[in-house]
Amino acid sequence: MQQLNVTVVIPTFNRKLGLLRNLAKIPKDVEVIVVDDGSQDGTEQAVAQVRRDSLGSYQAGQ
Repeated sequence: MQQLNVTVVIPTFNRKLGLLRNLAKIPKDVEVIVVDDGSQDGTEQAVAQVRRDSLGSYQAGQ
């Protein structure tokens, strides 16, 4: 059986708590990319603290 690879892209702006809740619900074997549009609520720092091998982040406008 072929393995299915899944990537979830999450755009966000000043939604740190909602983002963390959603990240907790996504299985660890799913790749996640967070696109942050310059949040000022600590989103970038919160994403950096999430321990996932398959988590990438992108700061828009940088």
